[in-house]
Amino acid sequence: MNIKSQGIDGLYVLRHKDGREVQAGEVIHTEKGVYVVRGGNAPHSENSSGRVNVRDGIPSPHTVSDHSFFPHVLDLHWELVNVKPEAAA
Repeated sequence: MNIKSQGIDGLYVLRHKDGREVQAGEVIHTEKGVYVVRGGNAPHSENSSGRVNVRDGIPSPHTVSDHSFFPHVLDLHWELVNVKPEAAA
């Protein structure tokens, strides 16, 4: 299931830089670590880039480590896919 979120001016979907939609449970490898995408929040203001919620992909024993990153940290972005009628006017 792809990651969608209601933002300031409509419905957004979370995408990779190459345009592929990010799927819930997808594993993302970065220089900082390995993460499992759990969800996120689309931009809520004009100056916002939104957030992506992840869990450590390789957790330490007996720990659960959740994080919230700006999309660019994971080479992702929120794309507006359905504009609210009042935002289009």
